[in-house]
Amino acid sequence: MLSRFYKYAIYFQIGLTLFACQSSTSQKIENTVTPVITKKIVNDTLKNDTTYSHISDFISGIKQKSVNDLSEYEKWSEWINYSREFDTNWAQLERERLIKMRTWRNVSIQEGQLKHKNIFYPFSGPDFLNAFTFFSDGENYYLIGLERVGSFPDVKKFKHSFLKNFFDEMIASLGDLFRKGYFITRKMDKYLNNQMDGTLPILSVFLTRTSHRIVNVNYLQIDSLGKISDFIPEDSTRNNPKKKRPRAIKIDFVACDTCQIKSLYYFSMDLSDAQLKNNKGILKFLSKNDSLTTYMKSASYLLHNRNFSFIRDFILTHSFRLLQDDSGIPYKYFSDTTWNIKLFGKYTEPIDDFKNYFEKDLSSAYTRDTTTRPLPFSLGYKWGTRGVNLLYAKKKNYQVHREK
Repeated sequence: MLSRFYKYAIYFQIGLTLFACQSSTSQKIENTVTPVITKKIVNDTLKNDTTYSHISDFISGIKQKSVNDLSEYEKWSEWINYSREFDTNWAQLERERLIKMRTWRNVSIQEGQLKHKNIFYPFSGPDFLNAFTFFSDGENYYLIGLERVGSFPDVKKFKHSFLKNFFDEMIASLGDLFRKGYFITRKMDKYLNNQMDGTLPILSVFLTRTSHRIVNVNYLQIDSLGKISDFIPEDSTRNNPKKKRPRAIKIDFVACDTCQIKSLYYFSMDLSDAQLKNNKGILKFLSKNDSLTTYMKSASYLLHNRNFSFIRDFILTHSFRLLQDDSGIPYKYFSDTTWNIKLFGKYTEPIDDFKNYFEKDLSSAYTRDTTTRPLPFSLGYKWGTRGVNLLYAKKKNYQVHREK
């Protein structure tokens, strides 16, 4: 059991992080911090190293909220130019897509007090942004992609040339997601293996830019039984590929509007049957979480193929709600006896790279459904066209699994 002094020390540190949230929410934080934090801290014993929020603010183009070791670098032209460009790009993204997504979400998939507690996003890469925009009420976000976990930039390496290259890579890596709404894996392989190391920098930027404060970061490992434990960072050396690298990370963060501590998990792994056959620990871990809401988009139609049957069956079995475009699970797998389906947007033939995955039954369903309305935003492979579609599925016995 934690000593009384240690508990209070943790509460005080978390409180400092909460105080650093946007001033518009400061009064709300002051009134609610104690009951929310106490319950979560006793269970999770978060250590709240403010270094995480400092570096995350810096690489997000946001000024430090107090003077620290990074404040001096904010005077450099590389950071000033990057911050200005990021602000412009983010404002455009908000205006052209995110505001529209939130408005649609509030009308179409939110269900009053019935929360989307555990969000599962396979084939996501570091795309926390879209998952959070659709499901901002989530408490735990589970993302899986091929891109490696990575690390924050080392302040000791901060030189003008390093920061210029790092910021250029950040802007370039986010270009496709900002414009099209998804990452392209082969491009990410290029951008995430130079000055910018892996997915952690991008994940932290999305957390920071969506008004969250990072309070803890833990590298993890998972065994065959689905048990999560701490990964020893010393075993991972970026420049020594022979040494073991972390394949998972947990980021604990505070939502500044509610003061609630949430968690983002990212797992770097291949979800094909060949890989999951001998590595089912991830599925066992996820199955311990009740009421999964699964989200998929721009998933390369992998779940249309027989060699991704394990993850497809897992999603259908363990998800109680699911939001996807047509690149996710084929329509034929959604039985009328099990699922209630709502269709949004317009279904058209897939883009040329995936034209063999056209679904006649899904096309017919859209034709029959006279209530379907166009989506007010562009997202996924059909970005910039009227062919953007989403399917929202909810199990008919869902009320049995309502969170208490």
